[in-house]
Amino acid sequence: MGLEEQTPAGLAARLTGWLCDRVLATGRLTDPVHGEHGTYAEGFASLALALQLARGGTPAMEEALRLTLRHSLS
Repeated sequence: MGLEEQTPAGLAARLTGWLCDRVLATGRLTDPVHGEHGTYAEGFASLALALQLARGGTPAMEEALRLTLRHSLS
């Protein structure tokens, strides 16, 4: 892990990248260890993505936020 990845901005970029890679079309999050459980992960993802987008983001982050927020609020 490079020094840049250890900064708050680097951590945020890694976290939001991980979230974007794992959001399903339904807005659910999945990962190889936990699969799909509850909705707490989607709420957390929405928060993390919104905070990052407030500082600038990517279209993938915007789409992931839209999906996770929709699922969290359903």
